[in-house]
Amino acid sequence: MSNSVIQQLFGIWETDPTDAAALAEYGSVRMEFKEDGQLIYAIKKKGKEQIIMMTYGVDDNKLITDQPSHPQREVTKFSIAGNMLMLDYRNRQSIYIRGKTVK
Repeated sequence: MSNSVIQQLFGIWETDPTDAAALAEYGSVRMEFKEDGQLIYAIKKKGKEQIIMMTYGVDDNKLITDQPSHPQREVTKFSIAGNMLMLDYRNRQSIYIRGKTVK
């Protein structure tokens, strides 16, 4: 996978509001991929927000994540088309759209 594809991950991605299945399964998710391999994963569900600090890497079309506080390597297939990030985790597809970075 080229560096340009990896660089396309950088920034914020939020659950596509039209992806009812992903919203029901995962809640409203906001992911921030940082250039240093850190991933901030925030889940809003039933009025509560949970923030998980993770690390990530990319191998071909696979996103490899880990949560240092509870180590468990997870592999998720992904693709990027324009401002959409498609994830396939355990045969469950979800769509995320590029969010705005708050500065």
